[in-house]
Parts: sequence; structure tokens; C-alpha cells
Amino acid sequence: MEVGVKIIAENVLTGVRRHTKSCYVTYVALDEQGVPTQVPPIVPETPDEKRRYDRASKRLPLGSWIGDSTRAPVSRVVAVFGGGGAKSLAHAGAWKALLEAGLRPCHIVGTSMGAVISAALAAGSSYERLVEIALSLERKDFAASTPGRSRRVYSPATS
Repeated sequence: MEVGVKIIAENVLTGVRRHTKSCYVTYVALDEQGVPTQVPPIVPETPDEKRRYDRASKRLPLGSWIGDSTRAPVSRVVAVFGGGGAKSLAHAGAWKALLEAGLRPCHIVGTSMGAVISAALAAGSSYERLVEIALSLERKDFAASTPGRSRRVYSPATS
């Protein structure tokens, strides 16, 4: 089953609302042994439900957008990365270990710094690129000593 998610941002000062992102969350029914199992089919009734039902079959297979598809088949593993500041770079190592073990997670989620690492991995950054970025950082890149000082911004692409 897929659940559509629509993210709306609202400026609290003006009340102006804008659509910022949409996504789909996929749920899989599991039996008592944790194996995917069939559920009764959904019968779309309204024109909107029928449109969404038809479009669902045209989307990419679950998890095919994560990382390099030549490295490992998609698994039922979900990578969940927690917070922890600078220690969160360890999540990149966990990701590398999963791929080396032949497990390519079908989803990546995280909180706080784990969300930053998750987003970078989902955008295609490699373990090597994340380590390169981490090693190039200095204390001043995290905490400005002067108010208004700009901080460095990184992209998944090689700089």
C-alpha cells in the first residue's frame, strides 16, 4: 500500500502557504513470520482514486532510487540513523558495511544529524565523499564566533 504525503510550508507572519514536497510512503503487509503477504486488492472508486491507482503502477520499483543499483539488490532492510552530532559519520560506515554485505536498504531514514547523513546517501553521496567532507571540516564550520558569519554548504556532487 502506498500513502501519499504532501508537505505544506506556511509563513507564520503572512499566513502564505506553499506546497514544498510530495512523496509516497510504501507499506508492505507481513505475515507472522515476517514474510510479505497478499492483502485484498484496493478498488478505487472516485476519479481521484482511479487516477492515483493508475499512476502507482508507473512509478519506479520500491527502493530503486537509493544508491547505485548495480551494487546490491534491494532488500527489506530499512536503514535508520539517529542523531549524535559528529559521531553520526559512523552511519556512513554502517551504510558501506550494508552494501558490502550485499544488502541495499529499501528506505533510509534519520533524525537530526542522522537525517543529514540519510539525505546525503539518498542523494547519491558515497561513503568516500562523506568521509572527505568530514575530514575537511573545521570547528569554525560548525559554530560561528561572529554573528552572521556564513557557514559552508555541501552538495552530494564532488566539489
